[in-house]
Amino acid sequence: MKRLLLSLSLATIGLQPVAAEEAAEPQGLTPQILYRFLLGEIAQQRGQGGAAVELFDLLTEESADPVLGRRAAQLAIANNRFGDALRLTARWYNNSKSPEAAEWLVALALRSPDPERSRIPLQQVLTDAGSRREALWRYYAEQLPEAGSPTAIYPLTRDLTEPYKTEAGAWWVRANAAAQVNRKDEALDALEQALRLNDNFEDAAVLRAQLRARNGLAEASKQLQAYVSSHPKAMRARLMLALSLADLKRGQEALVMLQALRKEAPESAEVAYQLGRQLAGMGQGKAAEGALQDAIRLRYRDTDTAYLLLGRLAAERDDVDAALRAWDEVEGGAFLNAQRQAAELLARKGRLAEARSRVSEAIAQQPAARREFLRIDARVLSLAGQQQQAYDVLSEALQGSADESETDLLYDRALVAEKMNRLDWLERDLRAILKTQPENSTALNALGYTLADRTDRHTEALTLISKALEKEPDNPAILDSMGWVKFKLGQLAEATDYLRTAYSKLQEPDVAAHLGEVLWLTGKQAEARALLQDALKKHPDEAVLLDVMKRLQVK
Repeated sequence: MKRLLLSLSLATIGLQPVAAEEAAEPQGLTPQILYRFLLGEIAQQRGQGGAAVELFDLLTEESADPVLGRRAAQLAIANNRFGDALRLTARWYNNSKSPEAAEWLVALALRSPDPERSRIPLQQVLTDAGSRREALWRYYAEQLPEAGSPTAIYPLTRDLTEPYKTEAGAWWVRANAAAQVNRKDEALDALEQALRLNDNFEDAAVLRAQLRARNGLAEASKQLQAYVSSHPKAMRARLMLALSLADLKRGQEALVMLQALRKEAPESAEVAYQLGRQLAGMGQGKAAEGALQDAIRLRYRDTDTAYLLLGRLAAERDDVDAALRAWDEVEGGAFLNAQRQAAELLARKGRLAEARSRVSEAIAQQPAARREFLRIDARVLSLAGQQQQAYDVLSEALQGSADESETDLLYDRALVAEKMNRLDWLERDLRAILKTQPENSTALNALGYTLADRTDRHTEALTLISKALEKEPDNPAILDSMGWVKFKLGQLAEATDYLRTAYSKLQEPDVAAHLGEVLWLTGKQAEARALLQDALKKHPDEAVLLDVMKRLQVK
């Protein structure tokens, strides 16, 4: 696995091996060296990578030709001989002083489990860089996320940048290295130094805001606003400011900024995507779809996310075929999520056979994810009202299970059991989870809520929900459960407080129904009516809302 990860990480910086027939030939060399060169290439072609590296190691000892140097390093990388790759790249650099060799050396050194061994070569690279050093600093910073040992990289980086305190790039590198090991104050100090030396250093301003956001979005937004005011052309900073405003619920301001950025940077896929995302969040689905399609056309870096959102928007306007087309474009890690949404949409539309067929096809495509797709299969059966069949699918998946996914399957089966009115089965599965994971807040909350809502075991329910809330004090689902059990216990003032807090964080039908009922029964009928009617407008077919309004005779 480590060998594979090394290859993949090196691929991201372009250190890919080329095929033998594509490798450049060295020029002006003796017949003997050319003969060894060809022997090395043939060895690599025949899968004898170790022999190829050894031959090129000897060749680069005899010749300083940069083509040989580059190929030697490249073959060492291709054959996952990390130590040889670092040594041969250093030799290539010493012989050629090539900017490309310098970058490879930086990339390999940062990926090393022992970067300290590369201190002297890195010092030499930085000394030699001269006018190219600013670009090298940026490259160094770009490679830091791939660091093999961030804790070792930070002190080394601090020492390497020490002679260059008058260069903003050096402070930029130091800030990034500090941020990687959560030395926030040191990172911020370094960023201030970078900006003092170069007030137009937009990346530094953006990273400073990102770090300050950990203390609160308002502070980060304020600092970005100040920077943007003095640097109105700073596109990345303006984009960051727009996103921070959106996070602060200042959606209209964010939208205006994003629309302006879209006009100024029509070829920016990032801006197009963020505009589409903001429009979607503000209920402007048609405009959002146009922006997202632009982002995809412009080759947005994460097309899967764009297609997921496009599918959701199409589903919201009841265009099932368009939603399915969008979700079918999703690949990679988001494939399962896309297929889940597609199957659930089909099930809600009464197209259960299509939904299950889609799940079967997905299992054939990704058999390793079979268990997760079986959970989706059970979900669509449950949505279609076929609870017993859903229960059976989950029971089959659980047979012989002995890994962590058993918890998810047990939880899913417990939810189905609740719909079958088999609270004994629900309790059995949730307690099975709690037996192995007594701090599992999801299971604690589910069992506590069910006992509060469906039984008279309210004191026991309170104990379970309280324990869950200790683990996740800001979780709106658990706050809702606490409000509901307080209501069942007759503690109406506390119930109202918990439910208000829950609804401020999660405007879901269940929470609205709970808060509306408590408000109604505590004499706040006008507020309850307004809340329930508003929730019903957003969720016109939700049974839980229709039921509570019928019981309370809310019109």
